[in-house]
Amino acid sequence: MTSSSAAAAAAAVPYKGTSSTLAPEWASGSHRFKIAAYSLTKGIGVGQFFESAAFAVGGHDWVVRYYPDGETDGTTDYVSFFVRLASPAAGVTAKFNLTLAAQAHDTDGSGGPAPPPITISAREKPCQFTTTARTWGYKNFVKRTDLEASQYLKDDCLAVDCTVTVLKKLHVIAPDGLPAIASPPSDLHDTSPASWTAEREPTSPSKSAGRLLPPTGACSPRGRRSSERSSSAP
Repeated sequence: MTSSSAAAAAAAVPYKGTSSTLAPEWASGSHRFKIAAYSLTKGIGVGQFFESAAFAVGGHDWVVRYYPDGETDGTTDYVSFFVRLASPAAGVTAKFNLTLAAQAHDTDGSGGPAPPPITISAREKPCQFTTTARTWGYKNFVKRTDLEASQYLKDDCLAVDCTVTVLKKLHVIAPDGLPAIASPPSDLHDTSPASWTAEREPTSPSKSAGRLLPPTGACSPRGRRSSERSSSAP
């Protein structure tokens, strides 16, 4: 019997011992941020933003930041959106996606259902929200001319859905489906060759459309329009 056939035969034998699984426990929640007067938000300046009300997911508070004139000088033709950890905690591992919610359309005067929302940008790989990178998102979320010609802007209204999924802990699942021994707190980091370190502290604006980078500069009080650049610092 060859080594490959022996391995196949061994794999076909049912495992008769006990087993357990180390698995993540996630908490997910969503928030819709409505911009009821889109045209009035334009022209406030590059790097200036509006912030949504705080919403809680996974024991932490989060906000959505909206930059109508772009987050940097290199993205003035774009609308930028970011997700920010508003709680004082640090070292939070989370995934998120940002979705433009389609508005109800009425092309023939009779009304009609809105098309399903489309996720413009998503972050499926977990991010580390830390004291030096509290804000993650997209500088080039959507080109302004494309947005204004789309179904996502109607009657000067715009809506963005943000879903945040927070890693609560890593735990062991026993055969009966119940948690076994609790694991120590996780410090889950990306170990891929393309480290996030350079992205957390960029030295220049990204030239890649849709690239995920934390913004730079000074932060503003929550729930108010800022005249400063956003920050990944607390």
